[in-house]
Amino acid sequence: MSIQPNREEVPEFHLSVRALVSVLSSVTRGSSTILDERPAESLLGWAMNSEPWIGPELFGFPPELDYFYGERGKADLAGYPPDHDWSNKIPTAQLEFKHKAQFNWPSGKRCQLDTYAAIQPESNHLVLMLPSFRVGEVHEMFGHPLFQSGDRWRLVTHETVLERLESCGVSELDSGSNELQMVSHLLRLDNRS
Repeated sequence: MSIQPNREEVPEFHLSVRALVSVLSSVTRGSSTILDERPAESLLGWAMNSEPWIGPELFGFPPELDYFYGERGKADLAGYPPDHDWSNKIPTAQLEFKHKAQFNWPSGKRCQLDTYAAIQPESNHLVLMLPSFRVGEVHEMFGHPLFQSGDRWRLVTHETVLERLESCGVSELDSGSNELQMVSHLLRLDNRS
């Protein structure tokens, strides 16, 4: 009779969440940069839909939202409850992802974040996710007299999201794996090393 050692169960995480950790790890530690934010935004939405705890735990969103990427006139990700009345397209939560891209703010007109916030006047479930090196720039923008909704947007840094995911036991994709190569290619990561 053999005795099996007690092993703690290691949680399995969806590929998209591990890919997100790999991307955030790479860009926050300076080994690469995101050339095009759109695939990274899509990956974040895929991860949030695959692991429903991410929205509430990392961003303070209500539980059980379905996230949609790239809706016109809304932030990068818009979250709706499963029983949403689609006759009104007002999301419950919105997340804008930035790495190095500039904010859209035509001269003398409304900032893109004000446009997104105006869609859901009753909610403060608005998150701007960006790298820590951009926080000062955003605080300056929030102080601009034309910017209306700065008090409604919560800043969450890439570094904080990475740290929280890693503390939950999410690991990066294996170095040199086909999955990591595919994610790097799809996300057009520019390796600096």
